Amino acid sequence: MLTNFLQINREKSQVARGGSFTAFVMFLIMGLILHYFSSGMIKKGEESLKWPKTIGVVIESEMIRSQDSKGSEMYSPKIIVKYNVNGGEFQTNQIDSSGTYSTSNLTSVRNIITKYSKGKNIYVYYNDKYPAEAVLEPGVSTLAKILHYSSYILFILALIMLGKFVIIVGIIGVFMVNFFKKKKQKNPHHNVKENHDATHENQASNNNQISNQNKGINFNDDGFSQ
Repeated sequence: MLTNFLQINREKSQVARGGSFTAFVMFLIMGLILHYFSSGMIKKGEESLKWPKTIGVVIESEMIRSQDSKGSEMYSPKIIVKYNVNGGEFQTNQIDSSGTYSTSNLTSVRNIITKYSKGKNIYVYYNDKYPAEAVLEPGVSTLAKILHYSSYILFILALIMLGKFVIIVGIIGVFMVNFFKKKKQKNPHHNVKENHDATHENQASNNNQISNQNKGINFNDDGFSQ
């Protein structure tokens, strides 16, 4: 029964350790991915604040409907603006530093479509080193900030899972050490018996050696020799 109890607890501990470590890896990877992409968005947003601007015209403004993996309705604003820089003609569909996106918020998409209606003249902020890169709204977008903060939340959750994993391993280690100590303390007579038997065997062996030595003594006085 004790063996079964240990086996059950060992299996439970393995599940707990595996779950904590898996969660740690999952949160860490997700956090790294979000941090990587959001950092790029934030960097571009900060740089766009220093970009020069020019006048552009909206040549396309519409809403794209789609469905996500769960079948929910999603909406995306499709805005294309044409602008000229140093005699060259360019186009952009980037509203802000977060790029194109989809959302379930129909109202927000409609507001964007209304704001950037077809044929409207608007300001376009472009990268003077690479004029093909441009946005309609400079600065760090709200989406980029949310993603960036979310990455830190995932890192915190990863640390919590790692700490939980370490604590579980430590508790299991202490439990096993105490268990074997108690098991050893419960059988002191067994150890004493083993020591007594070993001592008895040594004494018997010594007596046999002495007996053999006596048998080998030559009795010269009596004329006898063994």
